[in-house]
Amino acid sequence: MPFAKRIVEPQLLCRHQIPNDEGLLFEDLCAISNVVLSRTLRQLSDLARHACSLFQELENDIINTNQRVWVLQNKIGQIQQTASALDPKKEAVLLCSFGLVEI
Repeated sequence: MPFAKRIVEPQLLCRHQIPNDEGLLFEDLCAISNVVLSRTLRQLSDLARHACSLFQELENDIINTNQRVWVLQNKIGQIQQTASALDPKKEAVLLCSFGLVEI
């Protein structure tokens, strides 16, 4: 099970109360909606930054895996070339407990 590297949680957008004075209610609601909108945009920006960081880590992991696979492929190719160059009639064969015997 993978371990969590980041915890991303939504924050409360607006906790402002509408004042009870004689001020216009619409202006207060408009100000509150503007605050909520700006905080929502900030959270979306933070979320995009986290997503970018995650994709960068994923890309780095994929590049590292690709390099390791390429090295292994080269090693396998070298082993195949070495194995195909061997002549089974001329090579020493190990027989049980009798040791090496030339065939």
